[in-house]
Amino acid sequence: MAAATHPDYLVEQLLINGGTAGFVSYDGQVFFGAAHESGDSGAQDNDIPATAVDAAAVSVAEFKTAFKAAVEQMLSFNDDRGEPARLTATGLVAIVPRQLLFAATEALAATVINNTSNVLAAMAKPLHLPGLTTGTEWYLAKTDGHVRPFIYQERKPIEFKAVGPGSEEEFRRDKHLYGVRGRYTVAYGEWKNIVRVTFA
Repeated sequence: MAAATHPDYLVEQLLINGGTAGFVSYDGQVFFGAAHESGDSGAQDNDIPATAVDAAAVSVAEFKTAFKAAVEQMLSFNDDRGEPARLTATGLVAIVPRQLLFAATEALAATVINNTSNVLAAMAKPLHLPGLTTGTEWYLAKTDGHVRPFIYQERKPIEFKAVGPGSEEEFRRDKHLYGVRGRYTVAYGEWKNIVRVTFA
């Protein structure tokens, strides 16, 4: 299980460290930051704050407000000519820690909330990644763009091997050996296709 989910672990590390020096986008800027600039685009920010009465217990209404702000931020990005990047609100995934899973699921999946139609229903898919432990941060990713927020390059797929029943190892030492190997990597892709949101 650990081997099969290892690519997810690598993505989690890119998310967690995306605002840290050394974890940069193709433009040389920290991946989640306010200094993304290309040509005539002007400075652009894919790291935004959100407000909550209690950041440790975000309400459905607060998550909805933060989600709308994240979508608006993503749609505001410009290309290198200063023109709109022409991103659309499709293929959206809200990547959340366990602390925000239920607020995100209700905000994005319920058709009715408090006797009112939920206009956000089915606009994005909530996705929980277990390695995200900071309950105040979540990420809105666009997964149907030409270049996605993360690039997965596989040279050799994960394969499992065993020296098991009937082997010389079993005969000589009464042991079974199991192993796994693969060659792949995960890297940052298009920063315009992901926004980090931090509740405070």
